[in-house]
Amino acid sequence: MSNQVGRLHVLIGLPGSGKSTFLRERFQVSHPEVAIFDDYQAHAIADQSDPQWSRNRPSAIETLRGGTPVLVSDISYCRASAIDRLVSLMRQDVPGVEIDLIYFANDPEAAAHNVRLRGRDQCEREIQLIREFSADYRPPASAMPGSAQSLEHR
Repeated sequence: MSNQVGRLHVLIGLPGSGKSTFLRERFQVSHPEVAIFDDYQAHAIADQSDPQWSRNRPSAIETLRGGTPVLVSDISYCRASAIDRLVSLMRQDVPGVEIDLIYFANDPEAAAHNVRLRGRDQCEREIQLIREFSADYRPPASAMPGSAQSLEHR
């Protein structure tokens, strides 16, 4: 077993902000070995919002410990307390892990427009989530619409 752990990449942004496009068109091209856990908090144990209860957590930890990079994404990480909790847990669970936070701009109108273009059945639910999360989401000023120009290492 390798002594080196994988790097954790966290995509942070509203629905429709360009995370999936970035992942598909840019990130996976340059990081084909990455294990992806999209909607990391979806179906958490007892519907808990704390990343500790993510059903994906054991697999993500095992993958990182095995030396493979991991990418996680969840709308809840638009809240600073949620991303801080995820970082704290991963540092505890995977000592030595390097973490990259990749921020997308807080542009609720553009995000809602992009969600509508998808034509999904859950369009109204995603637009409600945009309204809810955009009020608290504070990405760095360098985060740009539809791109991941802001990278923070922790």
